[in-house]
Amino acid sequence: MMETGRLYIKPQFPASRSLIFLESTPAVTQSQLVGAGILLAFALAAALARRDGVGFASAAALLGAAGVAAVAGGGMFGWLVDGEGFSSVGALLGAIGAVAGHRRVFGARETARILDVVTPGGFGALAMARLGCLFEGCHFGARTSMAWAVRYEAPHPVWFHHVTQQVVDRGATTSAPVHPYPLYIVVPMAFMLLAACLVPGGYGRRAVLVVFGYALVRVVAEFFREPTTAVGLGVLSPGSVAGFALAALTITYWWKDVRGAFQGGYDTR
Repeated sequence: MMETGRLYIKPQFPASRSLIFLESTPAVTQSQLVGAGILLAFALAAALARRDGVGFASAAALLGAAGVAAVAGGGMFGWLVDGEGFSSVGALLGAIGAVAGHRRVFGARETARILDVVTPGGFGALAMARLGCLFEGCHFGARTSMAWAVRYEAPHPVWFHHVTQQVVDRGATTSAPVHPYPLYIVVPMAFMLLAACLVPGGYGRRAVLVVFGYALVRVVAEFFREPTTAVGLGVLSPGSVAGFALAALTITYWWKDVRGAFQGGYDTR
């Protein structure tokens, strides 16, 4: 058995056991991963700015503004919807608002150039925050018998949720096995961000690839999440609806701004 902090990975296990077991006290906190994600965002932005010939100060200003707006939007949306907590949907709305404000002030061309620099790092920070959800259990997957399922030790919040839902007895030492929902977002995003860094910047194409890819990943991953509330067509969760809306917004941005870059100019209206 391999041990890393309090995350245990078992290469050999019976079908009834889980690949990953998380103790009630996380080895890594979400705050630590968010901090690492912020450092990653600015480091990647600096590297891409140098490669694309964009001033890092301009990139850092938009990245910082979008980050502050995301925190404000996530907290406000979480309070309005659940009365507490943090909402990733609200965070995306806040960041989109900051980008829209930048576009209005500096124009489509300049915003597209900077978006190509800051978007990979920004979504890298988002992926790190999602990884924190795996340890904290603030967002977790539906029950499953798949070999790569996760079990949480009592009295972890996931264990408590399963006790209150009468999925496991109060005397159980672990939760029922669940899908590692955060990994269903983090792993595809890691490959997406790597691919995006290989795309030439300057026209908004890199940003479109990252955002549209994240939207699709979010839609699919939501089907493996618990608990969730169907709001769209009776079957879609709020996260799925947000994913579709983000995909539609990205397509609109591509059609209005990015596509225009290959036709001799930007529509700055």
